[in-house]
Amino acid sequence: MAATATFSINMYSAPTARAFSPCEIESRMDSEAGVKARVFKDSAYLTIQVPAAFSVDTANWLSAEGLI
Repeated sequence: MAATATFSINMYSAPTARAFSPCEIESRMDSEAGVKARVFKDSAYLTIQVPAAFSVDTANWLSAEGLI
């Protein structure tokens, strides 16, 4: 089993997270950052799981999008 990194974004703390759909994040991260992500969204959190080797690229992309 490969190591994963998980980013949990509280949508009440980061209102811009509410505007994104999981499919949109997955496709944009793949095309813009080259990261294969799994994204889950519920009423309070946006959760992004990526291979641990791509955690820095993911953090940079999330920061650029204003999500963290």
